[in-house]
Amino acid sequence: TYLQQESVPEAIRAFEQAIEAKGLPGEQRLDIRRQVANLYLSEEQYAKSLGHIMLVLEGGVDIRPEDHVMAGYALVQQERYTEARGHVETAVTLADTPKISWLQMLSAIYYELKAYREGIDVVLRILAMKPPQPAPYWQQLAAFYSLAADERSSSAVLELAHHQGFFNKPDQIIHLAGVLRYQNASRSAAELLEYAVQKRLIEANPENWQRIGDAWWEAREYDKAIPVYQQLPMSADYGRIRRRVAHYYHLSRQWQSALEWLNRHLSTKGIKDPAETHYLLGLCYLETGETTKARNHFYQALENNPDKGLSEQ
Repeated sequence: TYLQQESVPEAIRAFEQAIEAKGLPGEQRLDIRRQVANLYLSEEQYAKSLGHIMLVLEGGVDIRPEDHVMAGYALVQQERYTEARGHVETAVTLADTPKISWLQMLSAIYYELKAYREGIDVVLRILAMKPPQPAPYWQQLAAFYSLAADERSSSAVLELAHHQGFFNKPDQIIHLAGVLRYQNASRSAAELLEYAVQKRLIEANPENWQRIGDAWWEAREYDKAIPVYQQLPMSADYGRIRRRVAHYYHLSRQWQSALEWLNRHLSTKGIKDPAETHYLLGLCYLETGETTKARNHFYQALENNPDKGLSEQ
């Protein structure tokens, strides 16, 4: 009656009074304790819930996997992960077919305890159960491999999931590429993004061209990054990238290519570093023997930023 009226505290009080009353069969008393423990969970009173379910477990009669799951959940909510681990592992062992939600809780516990290898095993078990939405579990598996310092397996898992069609939405592909870059698998990220653009899975827009170019650059595949960067608009927003390419050519002593990118950058409206750009142009023109152009750019560098340090150079 109390539950029908949505009065959980009254229901708990009535059940607890029933537990204290004499004459109830032991099995019925245990069932009532289970109900009380569950009601306390719904009220977020985890310590009281745990107290009741532990009395059920200590009775040692008709112990169910669900009893250990309830205890594990109450302990997790109190951040008592080591104790929770024992209960949830026991539940999984006792059950003929543990629920995916139990395994999810166990993987979360392993994460908190930094038991990453155990987490890998649990997520693999979930995937073997063929959940209706497997993509999040593939991501979890890759994350556990990464946390276990097995970047190669992590990247392989993500690529396998993609090829199986679990990551084919634009936001999923971009997120996957970001994860690969974070795991120092930038070559795989670049190849994934280029494939996605070719297959029109993601837009061929400046934002994605920059992602592709940055991934190739991080992979030290400069000859692949630079042609991608050339497709970016001539706006101040991409000045950082033009400077990056110009510096690369300057350090590589490829003066004509450096001059091309520096002049391209200088012709863009609103750039934030005209002094530095003129200065680098002056250096490159010196290397090509064009001293008049070099001198003019050095003067313009001073005019744009009459910095003492720069003038001394």
